[in-house]
Amino acid sequence: MVFLYITSLSGKRINDFMRSALVAARNLGFNVHLACNTTMADENLWNADCERYGVTPHHIDFNRIPYHASNLKALRQLKNLMHDISPDIIHCNTPIGGISGRLVAPRESVVLYQAHGFHFWKGAPLTNWLLYYPVEKILAKKADIILTINHDDEALAQKAMHPRMGVRYVPGVGIRLRNAHGHFGRPSSFIRHKLGISDNATILLSVGELNDNKNHELIVEAMGMLAMENLHLVILGEGQGAESIKESAQAFGVAPNVHLEGFRTDVDSYYYGADIFVMPSKREGLPVSLMEAMSCGLPCIASDIRGNRDLIENGKSGLLCELTVSSFSTAIRTLVDDCALRGLYGKEASEAVQAYSFESSCTVMERVYRELMELANRR
Repeated sequence: MVFLYITSLSGKRINDFMRSALVAARNLGFNVHLACNTTMADENLWNADCERYGVTPHHIDFNRIPYHASNLKALRQLKNLMHDISPDIIHCNTPIGGISGRLVAPRESVVLYQAHGFHFWKGAPLTNWLLYYPVEKILAKKADIILTINHDDEALAQKAMHPRMGVRYVPGVGIRLRNAHGHFGRPSSFIRHKLGISDNATILLSVGELNDNKNHELIVEAMGMLAMENLHLVILGEGQGAESIKESAQAFGVAPNVHLEGFRTDVDSYYYGADIFVMPSKREGLPVSLMEAMSCGLPCIASDIRGNRDLIENGKSGLLCELTVSSFSTAIRTLVDDCALRGLYGKEASEAVQAYSFESSCTVMERVYRELMELANRR
């Protein structure tokens, strides 16, 4: 069967959000095609990954901004691609990829739309509800299955959307489970040696794109409120918000203790070298970096939002906070002052995240794809 996976942007290489789906499709013997904007791709990494996963890539001029003119061009490109390859199964992802794929999908194709976190949720800005909700509700009827990665979105989709075959749930995109033994409250010295941080300092780690949604500046402000000389924040990720984070660090008097490390391929070394993982995001689907940190046995503090609530049981496997500086400041101080509690939360977190393994995700994806195969064979 011809299988087409659609997502808006590629990143430098085939990323975690694509991997379990592509592996599941390959395991079922599909002829796998991948349509996305490859402008950001590292040519060597991208080509190696496509060969590794048996994928035929196609560049489509998607833009994240919904009403950007290039999305009209992308729609035409995608329609032409579907005409050329005649996909039996189409798997759409991201708001732009999901909208475009469903709009131009041939009637004979079977369509799966995977929501990696709806852009409307309880507490979301009114504009999000006005812009995204009506579109998703209408286009739900053009999908055979809607697949969600957290239980908040699953409940919303079951209540408000009516794809032809219903709503399914998958436990995220899947992560490679790490060995957490030995970390619990006893991090490695990697970060300290690399950045010249003293042994008696506490290191906070945050991993994610440098943008408004990831909300890194809230932690910077919390550090300013705490005024703890031996508290450091290490951030991994790239994005347009780097300068803003640096300016905030200067404004709150913590610039020497905020370290922007950019894009890293050795992320695990940072997980094992930090004391506490922090995630102050405003919106998540089911965050991979949080699952990875939990798998490494790192105690976690995260915003009390959809997705994070699936992963952390507050006060047992970590701490969930309101999106305020005072709430995060209190949680950070609690764990800074209590090494034993950090070890306990890290151990509980590493056990709780076992259900979100890459293998678990692949198993569910294969089951969903088999449903779609049966439907495709009947059309």
